[in-house]
Amino acid sequence: MKYIPRSDSLKAKSILLIIIIVTVCISASALIASHLVHEQMTANYDNNKETTVESLSISLAPMLELYDYKLVERTITSTLEFDSVAYITVRDESGTLIRTSAKEDIPVESLDVVNVDIIGNEGLIGSLEIGFSNARINEHIRRTISALIFGLMGFFILAGVALYILVSRHIVEPLETFTKTIEGYSPGNISDRVKINRNDDIGALAASFNRMAENLEQADDKTQIALQKLKELEFIINQSQVIAFLWRNAEGWPVEFVSENIKQFGYTPQDFIDGDIAYTDIIHSDDMERVGNEVDMYSEQGITEFRQEYRIITKSGDIRWTDDVTWIRRDQNGNVTHYQGIVFDITERKRAEENLRDSEMKYSTLVEKGNDGIIIIQDGILKYVNSVMCEIAGFTKEEIVGKPFLDYVSLEYRDIVMERYEKRMMGNDVPNRYEIGIISKNGQTTPVEINATLIEYDDKPADMAIIRDNTEQKQIKDEMQKLNAELELRISERTADLQNNQQALVNVVEDLNVTTEELQNANKRLQELDRLKSMFIARTSHELRTPLNSIIGFTSILLEGWSGELNPEQTEQLEMVHTSGKHLLNLINDVIDISKIEAGKLDVFISEFKLREVMDEAVSVVRNDIDEKGLTLTVEVEDITLISDRRRLLQSILNLLSNAVKFTEKGNISIQTKSINSNINISVTDSGIGVKQEDIPKLFTPFVRLESPLTDRTSGTGLGLYLTKKLVMEALGGAVDVISEYGKGSTFTLIIPLKMEAQK
Repeated sequence: MKYIPRSDSLKAKSILLIIIIVTVCISASALIASHLVHEQMTANYDNNKETTVESLSISLAPMLELYDYKLVERTITSTLEFDSVAYITVRDESGTLIRTSAKEDIPVESLDVVNVDIIGNEGLIGSLEIGFSNARINEHIRRTISALIFGLMGFFILAGVALYILVSRHIVEPLETFTKTIEGYSPGNISDRVKINRNDDIGALAASFNRMAENLEQADDKTQIALQKLKELEFIINQSQVIAFLWRNAEGWPVEFVSENIKQFGYTPQDFIDGDIAYTDIIHSDDMERVGNEVDMYSEQGITEFRQEYRIITKSGDIRWTDDVTWIRRDQNGNVTHYQGIVFDITERKRAEENLRDSEMKYSTLVEKGNDGIIIIQDGILKYVNSVMCEIAGFTKEEIVGKPFLDYVSLEYRDIVMERYEKRMMGNDVPNRYEIGIISKNGQTTPVEINATLIEYDDKPADMAIIRDNTEQKQIKDEMQKLNAELELRISERTADLQNNQQALVNVVEDLNVTTEELQNANKRLQELDRLKSMFIARTSHELRTPLNSIIGFTSILLEGWSGELNPEQTEQLEMVHTSGKHLLNLINDVIDISKIEAGKLDVFISEFKLREVMDEAVSVVRNDIDEKGLTLTVEVEDITLISDRRRLLQSILNLLSNAVKFTEKGNISIQTKSINSNINISVTDSGIGVKQEDIPKLFTPFVRLESPLTDRTSGTGLGLYLTKKLVMEALGGAVDVISEYGKGSTFTLIIPLKMEAQK
C-alpha cells in the first residue's frame, strides 16, 4: 500500500516549521536591514547635501564677482542633474534674482530647502537657495531596501530549502520509514524490520527498534502460547467444580469476574456482572456475619491469602457448602482493592464428614465400650489403649500409655510376642492370632487372645491388636474338657444300661444345650468384631481415597504436558500409574459403598431423570473398550422418566456393561428396556463365555471370581456383581436376575421401580 503523508505528519510539520523559521528570519533581517539602510542612506544624503551646497556656493562666488551670469546658469543647470536636487536659485547681495533653474516633475511640498550665503573676496556677494526633493531621496531608499529584502528572501528561502533537504534526508525520511514499519504492524504480524543502516543516532535507534521488535515477536509467540494455555485452563476450570471469582472491595462485594461454571449453582456470570446480584446476596444469612468479620480481620492483618467455609444459596433455593480460598489484592498504599478467589462445592464432603463423624462416634463408642481391649504398639511402646484394656490390666490409661508393651506380658510369652512383632514390622507373614498372658496391677496373670494387625499410625508403621479376655473362655474350655471327660466316663459307664436309663441321655442333651448356648454367645461376639472390621475398612478406605485422587489428578496434568513434554517411556509409565490409580480408586469406592450398605448408612438421593440420558452416559464410558474389541453394541431404550437414585442406577448399569465387555471377546452386546406394570426391566445381553449353572449362585458373593479361560487376562476383585445386587436392593428397591448358558453368553436384568418412594 502506498504511504500517503498526513497533514499532521512529521514531514508536514517539518515543512511548516522551516517556513516559520524562514519567515521569522526574513522578517527580522528585513526589519533590521531596513532600519540600518535607511539610517545609512539618510546620513549619506545629508552629507551629500552639505557637500553639494558648500561646493556650489564656492563655485558660484567667483562667477558672481565677475558677473558671469551665463556661467552661473550653466553651473546650476548642470547641478540639477543630481537626482535629489529639485531647483536652484541664485540672488545677489540685495536679494535680486540672478538665475533660477528647476525640475518640473518634483512637487513643491516635498522639498527640503537650504539657504546659504555666497561669500566673495569683499564679503557677502549673494545667496544660494537649493531645494532638495525628499520624495526622490525616499524613493531611492525604498528601492535599495526592497532590493535588499528580496535578496534576503532569496537567501533565506534557499537556506530553508537546503535545511529541509538536510532534515528530510537525515531525520524525516528515516522517521517516516519508522512510521511505515510501525503502521504495518498488526496483531500476529510484527515480522517487518526498519531498513536503516547508518552509524548515527537514528541508525542506533533503528537497530534498537529492530532488536525490540525481535524480542516483541518472541514475546508475542510466548503470549500466544500463554493465551492458548489460558484458554485451555479456562476450559478446564469451566469443566471442573472449581468456580473462579474476582470481587471488588465495596459493599456487597460486587463481582467483576466469575467463571462460566457458576451455572452449577443455577446462576449465569451476567447475573453478577450486570449487578443484578451481589455476592453477599447468595451467602447464607446464618454465615454472613461470620464471613464478613473474618474478611475484615484478614484484610486488617495484612495477610495475602485466607480460607473460609460457608454455605451459599443456589438460584433454585438449595443450600450448598463451599470451600473458598481467597487472595487479597492491594494498591501501592496497601489499601485493599479486590478479592480474588476460587470456590469449591464441598457439600458432598460435608455430608461425608458428617457421616464420618457419626461413624467415628459409633466407632469410638464401640472401641471404648466394646467387649475387647484395643491397643496400638509403635516401636514397642503402647501409643493407645482403650478402657477395656485398662480394665483387663487393672491400670489407668495414664499409667499404661507410653510404657513398653512387654512390661505387661507374662514372662513365658514375651519371646513369642517380641518375635512376631519384629517379623510383622519387617513385612513377614506371621500368625496374627494367638494366646498370651497379661500381668495385671495386682500381679495376677489374665489369659487373653491377641489378634494383631499391621497399620499406619502417625505416618509410621504400628501394630494394632485386639485383646480379648479369655478367662471365661478358658474356664469354659476347661469345663468343657472336664465335661467331655465326664461325659465319656458317663457314656462308657452307662452304655450297657442306656436303654434302661433315659435320664442319662437327658443329662447329655442338657449338657450339649449349655455348650450350644455358650457357642452362640461367642458367635455374637464374633459378629460384633466383624462389624468393627467393616467400619475400620470404611474409615481406611476414606483415608486412601484422598491421596489417590491427588495421584490421579497430578498424573493427568503430567500426561497432558502442563509441566513439560514427556518421553515415551515416561508417558507409558505414567499411564500405568494413572490406570492403576483409577482402578484402585474404583475398588476403594466399591469397598466404601459395601461398607455403607452393610452398616445401613448408604445415602439415597431420589430425583427425576430420563432413562435415555443415563443409558447414553453409561455407553459413553465403555465405548472405547467396545470399539477396541470390535464388538457390536445394540441399544433399545424406552424414552421414559424415572424417579429414583440416578447415580446408583448408573453405577449398576455400568457394572453390568463393564462385565459384558470384559468377558466378551467377539460378537455383540445389546441393551434393552421394557416397562412391566410399575417396574422397568433393564437387560444387558452378551455373547461372551457365559456361566455354568452350578456357578450362578456364586456370582453375587463378595471376592469370588469364577474360573474361566479369561480369568487370568481380566482384572477384577469379585466385588462388582455383589455391589450391584446390594445397590439395586438397598438403594433402588429392586432386584437382579441372571440367565446364562455356558459358552454362549449371559443376560443380566435389573428390575427397578419406575417411581421410588422416599425412604424414611
